[in-house]
Amino acid sequence: MNQINNENTLPDPPKPLALYESVGDAGGLLYTCGTTARDPAYKGSLGMEMDLAKGKEAAAKAALNLLAILNHHLGDLSLIEKVIKLNVYIAAEKSWLGHSELANGASETLHKYLGERGTHARTTIGVSCLPGGTCVEIEAVVKVFQKEDAKKGVNP
Repeated sequence: MNQINNENTLPDPPKPLALYESVGDAGGLLYTCGTTARDPAYKGSLGMEMDLAKGKEAAAKAALNLLAILNHHLGDLSLIEKVIKLNVYIAAEKSWLGHSELANGASETLHKYLGERGTHARTTIGVSCLPGGTCVEIEAVVKVFQKEDAKKGVNP
């Protein structure tokens, strides 16, 4: 666990499970890999083995893992200027309709840790299955302060 402040801690960042990087850096924009809760308690599909509350928990844990990856990559979450976009993929039975509410689990977690910098545009997509049988996978595009801005004291 990584202590962020007196109230918030992050898990250790999950390591990639195959040949890819956790973060792609495009000079001021970071593209994260797909990130899950990495917990067998969150395997299954919404509307079948999983309910909305459990799915929302999985989304929140995936967001914590995403923040842990970003913290590891940057060394400090204060270097995040803004979460630009969050994509949320949900394994769900085709008649299940709680996608947006479930995705709020991730959005609320980002806001809790980053404040207004964690507010973002979002796409939520229902799919038939996800890697490892997990019920939720998220990915983000994040804008970071440039070194010139940091030297000028622009970042918080």
